[in-house]
Amino acid sequence: MSIQRPEQSAAASLPSMKEILAPSIRRRVVTLCSLVAFLDGFDTQSLGPAASAITAQIGIKLSAFGLVFSASQVGFLVGALTFSALGDRFGRKRMLIIATAVFAACTLGTAAVGTYGALLGWRLLTGLGLGGATPNFISLASEFSPPAQRPRVVTIMWAAVPFGGMVGSFASAAIIPRFGWQAIFFIGCAAPLILIPVLMSVMPESAEIELGRAGVLNGRKPREHRPLRSFSRADACGPHFCCGGPPS
Repeated sequence: MSIQRPEQSAAASLPSMKEILAPSIRRRVVTLCSLVAFLDGFDTQSLGPAASAITAQIGIKLSAFGLVFSASQVGFLVGALTFSALGDRFGRKRMLIIATAVFAACTLGTAAVGTYGALLGWRLLTGLGLGGATPNFISLASEFSPPAQRPRVVTIMWAAVPFGGMVGSFASAAIIPRFGWQAIFFIGCAAPLILIPVLMSVMPESAEIELGRAGVLNGRKPREHRPLRSFSRADACGPHFCCGGPPS
């Protein structure tokens, strides 16, 4: 009678690569990651149309908003590098949810600003969440896609970001004159908060992470669970450096 080692038992309980790449799971993961990417772009681009109204309320010149956009991008860069490493260590699903919660909460904080310093601080923290979400939704969507389809899936993720930005701009133009600039940030907070429970309940965790937790990745890695590192260093900062700039 053979006795299975604990890590072998844990590996046996995990889904196979065929199950991971099942069309239903793949569609679910890509759809959820695309929604996070969409909201990422929505939040990034919403700040530009609201700039004039915000500056009028807190009493600063419009030219001072350049530093606000810079703070968002600095936060994005730090978030992408930090949450990428944390996702590889503690789980990409977990870090994606945390990053989404961070940019949702900080978007709400943006709606309540009364001073220039507070605006800088909230946008810096918002950028941290936006950047933190990016490498993790890219990695999750890629991992749950067949290798031949991964370039297309990554393209879809990046396309969702400017699409969200475009919708954010149109929504701002329609909402701000009628309901005030805060309304667009209330929407930017509520939408990801609604999405978070869905991510928690139906988004699967990375198989590599689950194997690592079970101790299976100590020593030789199983061939069917090859690691897919997060895309943070090169890919995570793409469209954000051309979106959300100050209004002309």
